[in-house]
Amino acid sequence: VLRVTDGSASSDSAFAAAKSGTIENTINSYKGIPSSNGSSSNGASSNGGTAAKPDETPIPKVEEKPARKPARVYLTFCGAPDKNTAAVLDTLRESGRTAAFFLPVKSADWTDDTVRRIAAEGHTLALLLNGDALVEQLTLANERLRLLTGVQTRIVSVSTGCAQLSRAQRDALIAAGYRLWDATLDAGDEKGTAARAYAETAQRFSETDATVVLRLHHSAATAEALAALSAYMTRQGIPSGTISLALTPINGADETR
Repeated sequence: VLRVTDGSASSDSAFAAAKSGTIENTINSYKGIPSSNGSSSNGASSNGGTAAKPDETPIPKVEEKPARKPARVYLTFCGAPDKNTAAVLDTLRESGRTAAFFLPVKSADWTDDTVRRIAAEGHTLALLLNGDALVEQLTLANERLRLLTGVQTRIVSVSTGCAQLSRAQRDALIAAGYRLWDATLDAGDEKGTAARAYAETAQRFSETDATVVLRLHHSAATAEALAALSAYMTRQGIPSGTISLALTPINGADETR
């Protein structure tokens, strides 16, 4: 790069130092990393890095040449669809990925049109129990699901983790045809910023070569974090998959039936 000046311009080193934030954000944009700048409301510093609040840990650097990476990542979304879900679905479509959406078993919390869109765009519909493993609750939710989408589901998760169920509860669910799944990693998008959720999840990816069931949510930060994670997975050659009834379940109870 040749800079032509009239002699009054700053030196190359001074120019680079002054524009470090712009340079870093340009590189981050190319890599698919959520940008931060001095005007950001998410605590970004003026030099292009992200300044941590006094009670927060610094956002880690993303390792672009990790020694390890997941064998596969299953994307899952936990909770009731809301106003942020449309952006999540747009991001999934743009990245060419599918996911499993674990809807709360109380179907009154659902947004009908969004549930229809989830099904229409080829994503897996699943149900989320809040601790009580009652087959009757799942039956009622499935009836509503069939009315909305024409399909039912036998894929289930428990908000507190399948390991919290008794053996009798698990047996009852499995006897009714349900398969139990748990997330193995939470993206942190429900409470943190998109930049933090992306960086910390990517760091956790670099610490394992196992299959990861990644839990995301329907927060304001989710779509941006998802876009960055999808781009990172593409750069690292990390494949994604979609949970289906044919797969052996992954859960904290080691229940593979």
